[in-house]
Amino acid sequence: MKIHPMVFIFLLPFFLAAEFDTDRIKHHQWGNIPVVYLEDARFPTYALYLYFSEGARSDHPSRAGETQAAFSLLTAGTNRYEQREILDQLDFFGATYGATVTHEYSSYQVMGLVKDIVPTMKMVCHLFTHASFPKKVVAKEIDHAVNALDNLISDHGSLASRAFRALSMGGTPYASHTDGTKKSLQRITTASLKSKLNYFNSSVGKRIYLTGPPGVLGVESIILRECGWEHGMGKVQRRVAAKRFPEKPKIYLVSVPNANQAQVRIGRYLDHREGSSLEVNALMTDFMSGGLSSKMLRELRTNRGLIYSGGVALNKHRDYGRNVIITYTRNEKVQELLSVIKELFTDAASGKTTPEEFKGVQQRLIGKYPFSFEQSASFLDHLLLLDHTGRDYSEFFNFRANVAKRTPEEMATGFRELFDWKKMTIVVLGDKSLRRQLSRLGSVEVLDYKNFL
Repeated sequence: MKIHPMVFIFLLPFFLAAEFDTDRIKHHQWGNIPVVYLEDARFPTYALYLYFSEGARSDHPSRAGETQAAFSLLTAGTNRYEQREILDQLDFFGATYGATVTHEYSSYQVMGLVKDIVPTMKMVCHLFTHASFPKKVVAKEIDHAVNALDNLISDHGSLASRAFRALSMGGTPYASHTDGTKKSLQRITTASLKSKLNYFNSSVGKRIYLTGPPGVLGVESIILRECGWEHGMGKVQRRVAAKRFPEKPKIYLVSVPNANQAQVRIGRYLDHREGSSLEVNALMTDFMSGGLSSKMLRELRTNRGLIYSGGVALNKHRDYGRNVIITYTRNEKVQELLSVIKELFTDAASGKTTPEEFKGVQQRLIGKYPFSFEQSASFLDHLLLLDHTGRDYSEFFNFRANVAKRTPEEMATGFRELFDWKKMTIVVLGDKSLRRQLSRLGSVEVLDYKNFL
């Protein structure tokens, strides 16, 4: 049968993703560490994720950013190698490496050619067991990090998101950024970094995620002999902070000098008990911001010319969640923008979605889902998140079928529960003159941007 080229382009990612069914996922036990292995012999490459069941939430309040710094500075030096020698070796092996630190968990990713996995992992294990965090290198990196925060005045989008997290998550363990503040970074020392790394090595639960040809499993001996990790996954203690929602929307104006546009963030903290199913959450976000044909962009960009881009994120972690509407507009259009966004979400919560609109977002979501997992590393990362949040793999494999079963009424209920305007925190970052506009919508608290650095 002849397949039209355009059809083949569409189907290829689906076939690749569909190959990764439950039979392709193998579970091993290396000492006390569980291993999730995804066989993929298509290319002579590997991806290895070291998962740690702790994150930035473990940082001392006065040293926020310490976990991020400890992982980032692993290559700063050891008792055997200087930073330049470490970087040269990893570069010679063609390795890609780095850490992801969230409040709840951390991971260290290593990728490269299968032929170089043994020397690469020998070096990675050496870094975890012998990182010395030389004082001069640490001081230099801390200075760079502090300077980067100072320079956020020229990146209003990042600054707005930083302020929104602090204001919408206030009163919870998740309000601080994982990279810390100017004050907390300057309190991080060589001794505190060594202590933090020792804590992760000796006390924090671990799991390994690995993909590549079967030969990559030979790295087990390196992990057991040279990384020295004894703690596998134990019971993870849930730590949740309750938060009282405002009785009416809380509006903050974060003042920056001479801003020629207004950055807007709207959303709130979600208790771990809140939230719809994975499929309904995906339908809501895609309905509002899934491309130029989505509801929010069609109304705000195409019909009214208020924005150029915008999006909606709805994240459900293990112990908490958050939602956020992200966009920006011209200074003189802030009040109109907020009024229209409120109307859009109120209409969605009231079920004012046509059958055609719902069917369109449903089909779009089903069609594009396989494209997210063309690379085995992306698939592996998704399994890590499912394990971290305690969800069954069947949610992933049955996602497309479950999306097809969802109804407009379920999506409307999700909007009512998660995007209730009365519970929203509204953050606008821009010139202080915006206060007059915003005060027409409710009480406004003005804050200086420097409070969030």
